[in-house]
Amino acid sequence: MSELPNPNTERLITLWEQLTEQALHSDSFTFRMNGNHFNLYTANKRIKEAIEVDAASVSLSINSLIKQVAEAEKFTLADIMSEDERLNSKLAIVHELNAYFRAPEVQSLHQQFYDYCEGALAHYRGREPGEEERAFVLESAVFVGLDAYHATDKLTRLMVQDGALSTKDQAKVNHLVLGFDSIEDLISLAHQIPTGFSLCCILRPHVSDSYFVMVVRNGDRIIALTDKGNYTHPLQEARMRQRNDRYNHERIDRSHFPYDLLNLKWSDNGRDSRADAPRNQLATESSLWSLGTLADLNNWDLLWLHMFIDQCIKRYFDDARSEPPIALGSMARIPHSWIGDSNAEQLPVPAQYEVQLDRVPSAQLTTEFMTSLEPGWATKPNPNRWMERRFGAEVPVEALYIPTAAMEISEGRADLIKDADGIKLVPKQAESTPFYRPNVLSLVPTDVTALSTPERVRRDMYFLARYNQAQVIQYLAKEDYSARQAEMQQWCFDAMAANMPNIIDDLIALNHERFWLDREELSGEVELLRSELKGSSSGDSQPVEIPLHQGRGIRLSYIPPRHRFAPDRRSGPSLAKSMGLELYELHSTVCALDQEEEANVCLYLTTDSILDIVNITGLSVSDIPVELHSRGIKTYVGNSILSRIDPMACLKSPWDELRLSFILPLSLSALKKRRREMGLSTPRSGLLESFAEESSAAARQARYRAKLVEGLE
Repeated sequence: MSELPNPNTERLITLWEQLTEQALHSDSFTFRMNGNHFNLYTANKRIKEAIEVDAASVSLSINSLIKQVAEAEKFTLADIMSEDERLNSKLAIVHELNAYFRAPEVQSLHQQFYDYCEGALAHYRGREPGEEERAFVLESAVFVGLDAYHATDKLTRLMVQDGALSTKDQAKVNHLVLGFDSIEDLISLAHQIPTGFSLCCILRPHVSDSYFVMVVRNGDRIIALTDKGNYTHPLQEARMRQRNDRYNHERIDRSHFPYDLLNLKWSDNGRDSRADAPRNQLATESSLWSLGTLADLNNWDLLWLHMFIDQCIKRYFDDARSEPPIALGSMARIPHSWIGDSNAEQLPVPAQYEVQLDRVPSAQLTTEFMTSLEPGWATKPNPNRWMERRFGAEVPVEALYIPTAAMEISEGRADLIKDADGIKLVPKQAESTPFYRPNVLSLVPTDVTALSTPERVRRDMYFLARYNQAQVIQYLAKEDYSARQAEMQQWCFDAMAANMPNIIDDLIALNHERFWLDREELSGEVELLRSELKGSSSGDSQPVEIPLHQGRGIRLSYIPPRHRFAPDRRSGPSLAKSMGLELYELHSTVCALDQEEEANVCLYLTTDSILDIVNITGLSVSDIPVELHSRGIKTYVGNSILSRIDPMACLKSPWDELRLSFILPLSLSALKKRRREMGLSTPRSGLLESFAEESSAAARQARYRAKLVEGLE
């Protein structure tokens, strides 16, 4: 468009700011004028978009927007009679704007644009525009144009194939909206699409997952532009759908492609969707089929599509620009023992599109390897490195890279078996699955539906392999936990028993602070844990929260004779067993202080943190089995739905659930005797529990007062 007459664009923007009484870059979201609302944020956003195009777009945008401002603004008769200063200022601004917009050269420039838009609608509909269409052009056409101008930067752009180019005059617009069952079908049939522009729709089983693709064919070069969501990771779409359909509702709401053709019906505030009526499926002269014609589109979508095609003509015909090559997960030939060589015959696209993938075995699919592909993971905590080191080499390669064809054989179900050759992945048929063992492995095929480049597809396929690896490792860790939990309990209680001479007096004296987790003596162990749990991080890591409780108290309880039970050999490991206090021949449990006396008092201590185990055993973290290192520690690795997070870091250690009940059997008489030797009194049996609780509360209050005084100093 030609340059605007005076006043120039800068003056026009100044007048706009004076009219709205806000700067163009104002953060205000809602503009109130005498009780009426005007969305100034959106209006200013439109003007800033227009500035990126040209001066004519700025003029057209402000011309449309000031009409909305005028409708929102109200003045009373009293304002007019009193010659209100604000009113006079507004009138002066409007007078200058009217003079500008009434200038013949400006009116001519605007009318050229309006005629162009009306002509576009008439071309596709085969008739002259009606009053409704003309009103739409005057009010909204400039904003449609702004959306079309910026559309190519917002859409995913990929090259289906490259080749010799044609000329712009050979390009035609296909008036049919073509339908395909999959993006693979579109790619395979792309050679049947004529030179020019064809709007296509990929119809997915879940209707709101459907998306549009504008196919631009310039001779032998075929470009695809789509509004399909570019998800952060290949599992995001499925996980978001499990919650609700709002992610698709927002995507479709931002799109100008004609989703009305799908007859989508939304409910529950965008959380659910369905097809309100059957979709049209019209046969074409070729083997393709159509959802309808461009004439079926509403005014906004049709005009946007026309202006968008204008941008594509400039980009792909005038400038002859190319795009990155297209790739899908289904374009990779992945051998698998379940299907043998048949996978080669099931490749749904021509061989020239094949994505090469090196099937890295599990032993090499390490955190270090994944970090080379996902550098951002280096700064994220990973509390499960020990699982990877322990079980990673056992994961069969068939469990990592699973083509869709293989997963279909097992109806989406898989299981692991162990034999002399190691662990194998086998299909799990529904009829052979015991009711008590539902599908234990939730594995995903490597065929992803995202449209992307070969590099991104390879990254996504390794991500999915890592996810499958994590699922198998989680399964193996649970199996290991089931097999060794009694062994681990035994180790813990033996270590506690070995250190009992060093801590028993603190326990008897109810020295609660000795077992708090914020002790200075534990600071080195805390840092050791923090360093270990954040994995291979070389930068600033997300915080590893190690709760340093002060309120952990030693508890006492008296067990009346009628409630005492004889020890059972068949019961699991316990501290009493490790200390040799359970006398099965005598059907009694004896006192830890005096084994000549039967126990009638239990002393309890919390053991739900790794630091509790350090406190009680007297061992360093490095001397305690690695399975227990994450016990009681909160490691936030992020939101696995919204962010591309290492699936290994998201696993939950089964060992965090290991029961370690610290119960020290004592006799009341021995307890009183030892406390008297320490110069301490002991209440009668019925008051033991409250006595210990009050002692613990007093310790906490003393610590609080000490910190308060320290803060004042």
